[in-house]
Amino acid sequence: MNHPNFFVIGTPKGGTTSLFHYLEEHPEIFIPKIKEPHYFTHQEVAKSYYRPRIITSQNEYLDLYKDVTNETAIGDLSSSYLYHFKSANRIKNYNSESRIIVVLRNPVDRAISHYMMDISLGFVKASLMDIIDKKENFSQHYNQYVEVGQYSEGLAAYYEVFNENRIKIILSDDLFLNTTETMNELFDFLEVKDLQNLKFERKFNQYKEPRYDFVKRLHRNKIMEKLKDLISPEIKDKLKGFLFRTTAIKPEFIEERAALFNLLKEDIIFTEKLIGRDLSGWKSKL
Repeated sequence: MNHPNFFVIGTPKGGTTSLFHYLEEHPEIFIPKIKEPHYFTHQEVAKSYYRPRIITSQNEYLDLYKDVTNETAIGDLSSSYLYHFKSANRIKNYNSESRIIVVLRNPVDRAISHYMMDISLGFVKASLMDIIDKKENFSQHYNQYVEVGQYSEGLAAYYEVFNENRIKIILSDDLFLNTTETMNELFDFLEVKDLQNLKFERKFNQYKEPRYDFVKRLHRNKIMEKLKDLISPEIKDKLKGFLFRTTAIKPEFIEERAALFNLLKEDIIFTEKLIGRDLSGWKSKL
């Protein structure tokens, strides 16, 4: 039976979209067209203000993989799996030989990027500082910008369920600064051949701002949500180019960065010990 045997479980705005595109270039790796089916967290993710498409039945889930032919590494890249801890056992029960991949980004940078994305899509109007200071008034957004950057508890849940040799940690900086080396390490982890001729220059899902005010309303329109599933990836790319523009001018968020670091620094230390990686860059970079 064709079913997933590796899972990229996080993190949002950490580089998983770029990783998705890099992986699908490999002839021995199969990635479904729906990047994040959220099958093992569909009940929890259904409550999100993003209203993502979710796969709720096993038949529908397996249907995503019906086109698998000779590929040996079959993936599910759902970034919600890191944060809903029951998913670790659900995945283990589904396929005990699963490999787990986690892409981790400096959580302060990740939070800023996540907030900027939500601003551009019209999901939030409040200032980031208000959200940080008034958790009780903005609980869902606080969760997305602060709590999603607290990695250690979710990681611990997976280390408890899976052997350490079944888990691969990738730092976003390595993914983007040493892409070929990092991807070949990942190919080794997935037991597929290294490919020296793959090109990894392009970064995906970079921050873009809407060209027109009405674009923000589209993401909150239920009819548009349904139409998105009917549009081919090629047409989506063309529409994004028309509706959004890449900008090099970004707010500095100096005060917000300091506040986020104070909220996240303890978890950075826990995460560093848990994964056995030097995260001093996260602790000094504001």
